Amino acid sequence: MAIGTSGTILSLGALAATGRGPLPSDLHHLQVTAKQIRRVRKQLCRLDLEHRLRLPGLDPRRADVIVAGAIVLDTILD
Repeated sequence: MAIGTSGTILSLGALAATGRGPLPSDLHHLQVTAKQIRRVRKQLCRLDLEHRLRLPGLDPRRADVIVAGAIVLDTILD
């Protein structure tokens, strides 16, 4: 289990939860699995900045650093 508080980790959580129904307005207690984070990391690594900016749930201010954040978080969870 890991607990994160940064905007990057909140964006990763939102991306991981996409497809599970509507996202809650407050992401601070959202729970996602390591498997979901790994899926998001793989997806993000394939996308350039222009395509990352179009992802629903991704804070546009995080689009440039989200790949590095996903790699770090996935490594920690591994």
